Amino acid sequence: MFRNRWISLVVIFMTFIVAAEAWSQSGVPLEEPKGELNLHQALQLAYQHNPELIVSDWSIRASEARKTQAGLLPNPVLSAESENIGGSDPYRGFDEAESTFQIEQPFLTGGKRSNRVRLADTERNLAEWDYMAMRLDLTVAVTRSFIGVLAGQRRLEVRQDIVDLAEGFAATVAARIRAGKVSPIEQTNADIRVANARNARIQAEKLLERERQRLATLWGNPAPVFTEVVSDLDVLTPPPSLESLSVLLPRNPRIARWEEEASQREAKLALEKSNRIPDLTLTGGLRHFSGTGTEAFVVGLGIPLPVFNRNQGSIREARLFQELVGKEKRVEEMSIQRDLADVYQVLSSTYENVVALQNQIIPAARSALESVEKGYRQGKFGYLDVIQAQRTLFESREQEVETLAAYHQSVAMVEGLIGGDMSPGSLPVEGE
Repeated sequence: MFRNRWISLVVIFMTFIVAAEAWSQSGVPLEEPKGELNLHQALQLAYQHNPELIVSDWSIRASEARKTQAGLLPNPVLSAESENIGGSDPYRGFDEAESTFQIEQPFLTGGKRSNRVRLADTERNLAEWDYMAMRLDLTVAVTRSFIGVLAGQRRLEVRQDIVDLAEGFAATVAARIRAGKVSPIEQTNADIRVANARNARIQAEKLLERERQRLATLWGNPAPVFTEVVSDLDVLTPPPSLESLSVLLPRNPRIARWEEEASQREAKLALEKSNRIPDLTLTGGLRHFSGTGTEAFVVGLGIPLPVFNRNQGSIREARLFQELVGKEKRVEEMSIQRDLADVYQVLSSTYENVVALQNQIIPAARSALESVEKGYRQGKFGYLDVIQAQRTLFESREQEVETLAAYHQSVAMVEGLIGGDMSPGSLPVEGE
């Protein structure tokens, strides 16, 4: 009962999304902003302009055309023939000709037409499920790439802070050299650290540009126009249990589609069974006898004899595929369940790491650096002590950026696997 309810909700959700997509396509296409870009805008750009999603949408339209074709009746055949002409006397000319004009109309039997329509209808529904799966994959890809840009911006900020700190410390070293308190060699080392910090910042700029290009290509733009993305990378939510997330897996279109896949294979089997029943051909027409100047009606009925071909092979094939659908669904479910378990481990570990970095490691490293820098100015600590404290702090800050990015990308991947939001309000209440 619970599972069927989720399937129903997914179908409603799919219908809403397709309708919303049609509405959005009917309006003015969204243009990439030249300034700030938020995640909602990035997703809408991808939904409207991603080439693969557009192709999938056209596949739905093509399946609708196939459904129309499946419901059409066979065309009648108009034929004419003359007999008893061009022979020997008395049939040398056309005086004794017998001319027949007739129409042949095939009639489908065994429910072939309705079965074809039913099959085409299920194939169209499957095309919609495939579209939903591709749209969900695109959502995950855009979100992860957006997070990559957001992390790149934060990484660049950290690298700039390193440059500022290195330059400020170099000035402190210069002042202590002028005061004769430290060796001039420390100035050389400080200048090298400034140069290295500036080079690291340049590398961060290049990496950020690659991330921006990667994001923009998801809506078909090789040269991004937006200048920066805006969101809060520091937002953290404790991950729910793996069990509560596993319950939501039926929302995934790749699992939910198997209900329709089963219907499609049932329709295919029904069609193959009806194909073993011969179709009728009714013929009616008029025959003209030139010799007597008279006419007579012609009526005929044709039916193939299913002596050798009773469509046995196609029926057997369709039945085997129908029996296989449950096993294929189980394979898909197990694969997605494994993926969820793997991603969940990353999600849990990155969340714990971020919490430790933000609450313990980084505050302790920042406090230690302040103490060492103060002690260096007072002559209590040496140059290497300051360098080590700086390295500890900024390595921790860069680790925080990478871990935050991994956390949010894991959230996006989990939501892609469960087919929707994993916020507490969207999770099932225990006991339902």
